[in-house]
This record gives sequence, C-alpha cells and structure tokens, in this order.
Amino acid sequence: MVSSAPHGPSVAPRATLLLPVAYLFHLVEEWFGGFTSWTQSVSIYDVGDGEFLAINATAFILVALGTLAARREPKMAWVATSLAALFGLNALLHGLATVAWSSYAPGVITGILVYLPLSIVILRASFRQMSRGAFVGSVTFGVLLHGLVAVVASR
Repeated sequence: MVSSAPHGPSVAPRATLLLPVAYLFHLVEEWFGGFTSWTQSVSIYDVGDGEFLAINATAFILVALGTLAARREPKMAWVATSLAALFGLNALLHGLATVAWSSYAPGVITGILVYLPLSIVILRASFRQMSRGAFVGSVTFGVLLHGLVAVVASR
C-alpha cells in the first residue's frame, strides 16, 4: 500500500531498483582497476582476490534481495535508505582515498559518478517519506554496515 502522505507507508523510490546495477558497475571497476592490489599497496587491507569475490558475491545477493524487499513491502523501505547511505559513504571514502594517497583508488569513478547521485536521489525521497527517527536510524544502520564490511575485509 502506497500513501502520498509524507510520513505514511510507502515503498522505496523507483530509483532503488538501480542499486544492484550500480553495485555491479562499481565491482567491475574495482576488479579491473586492481582494488585488492591497491589496498595492499596502501596498507588498508590485505584482502586477496578470492576474499574480494566472496565478500562481494555475498553482498551483491543481499543488495539484490534488500532492493526487492524495499520495493515490494512498505515496512522494508528503510533498507533502501540504509543501502543508499552505505553507497554514498563508500563513494566519499573512495574520493578521500584518491586524494589522500594521490593515486587512483579503484572504484572512485563509479563511486562519484554513479553511487553518489543515486544515493542522493534515494536519500532525498526517503527523507520526504519517512519519519525523522526512521530516516536517521536507517542512515545510521547503513553507515554501521559499511563499517562492518570494512572490519570483515580487514581480518
């Protein structure tokens, strides 16, 4: 059930359907850009190619399922907000890493040109549709989830 009320039940914005596609483009850039080698060269993570593929294959499935749930069930719309926050943060971190290390951080192009605009569109729509508390909680969860991925990758 979709409501036009600003804080009523709603499914996630249509742009949410682009999240798995954006993620796939981003992974292609990271893979062919040499993300695992780059992170090892700047001493961020020691993730091998196999771990990179395993982490991201699992994450891709979760992003795809989360996207479908957010679009189909109003009570799951928060998932789109969390994913948009995670993707937006990832884009900013790729940009900061590129500046900090004065070198191309694989993923920065799709991060800035795809993730960031898509995240802004979804977050703006979510802000209009969700209560303030639900919005802040969803964004916080996305940020924490990004942190969890960083911890898993650094082990």
